[in-house]
Amino acid sequence: MAVLQELPGLVVTLDVADQDLPEYDDDETEDMPPHTTSKYVEAQSGAHFGVAHRYTSTAFPHSGNHIKVELSMDGNVICYVTDSPGNIASSQRWVMSNLSSIHGDKRYRQRFAFAELDINDGPADKDLWGKLTELGTISVKFYRVRFGEPRPMPRVPLLSKKAPKAFSKRAAPARAPPFPAPIPYEGARKPVLEKDQVPEKNLKGKAISHQAKLAAPVEDPAPLVAAFTPPKDTRPIIMIDTEPFATFNFKYRSHAALQALRIIPRTPSPVPLEARPLDELTPDEMRELLRRQREQSEKSADLVKTKKEMKKERGEAVDDEEDDELEVIEHRQKRRRRSGPNAADEIVDLCEDD
Repeated sequence: MAVLQELPGLVVTLDVADQDLPEYDDDETEDMPPHTTSKYVEAQSGAHFGVAHRYTSTAFPHSGNHIKVELSMDGNVICYVTDSPGNIASSQRWVMSNLSSIHGDKRYRQRFAFAELDINDGPADKDLWGKLTELGTISVKFYRVRFGEPRPMPRVPLLSKKAPKAFSKRAAPARAPPFPAPIPYEGARKPVLEKDQVPEKNLKGKAISHQAKLAAPVEDPAPLVAAFTPPKDTRPIIMIDTEPFATFNFKYRSHAALQALRIIPRTPSPVPLEARPLDELTPDEMRELLRRQREQSEKSADLVKTKKEMKKERGEAVDDEEDDELEVIEHRQKRRRRSGPNAADEIVDLCEDD
């Protein structure tokens, strides 16, 4: 889980299938802004994810403030929520995982998802220059805010005045969630790369494998209130902090990309069957080992046979009873160096005069 040492009481994680993704340290901290932490996580193609955060009110130094939590994906600001002091004091785990919208009398949700990129060898796309700086990064920023004076708000029905049959008066109105629904920014539903395609030249050698986007809309089965009337007043949010007091960055990559970056170890090469203890082999591995040994024995026999045939062609003697595994080669004995006479030798003169 990502934490800031200088800011106790706040934890942020990426959530997939109700489980926090394992995190890996990011060593590129030279140009990192203050009050920022960065982690690597593994992205699975098509997986839905959420961004979870939790406060410990007794340790969190801003527990008396309203906190704006802003989510960005690939440099595109998606949505925000505003945590009240009551939310902070509850110490619950809050998750942003989708954006909702209403069309007619139905509500739809779009979940956050990882989409694998199709990286091609085509020419660089000039329209993408400067837009891919934060591709592959999910960022969560925290600001202190306060609410301004109430302003009148027109009473406009969310749906048509006439309630459809699917939402009769007997249907219980949907309860407001304990955690405020994320409020989307304009353009939040449009990903950085609309077709999940990008030329390699635009990436400039970066190990990018996915982008984060909104999945296809899915109808929400939860009932809607047929004629919802907004509150009479609205209170604008006023920023106390011009810069975030905490930023959590998550660089998401595929398993192969994390290995290429040496963030996680590469898959070790398998130990050959011949080098493993026999009592550790499975029955299938034992059969495979015997098959390899049989093939090696057949190759050795063919090699010995070939050598014998070559010797016969050269007219050399071939011992059929010799071990096939032994190769007899011709060995000539070294000639002894002849030495001169010494004092113990008897000398006979054959040229003696008559």
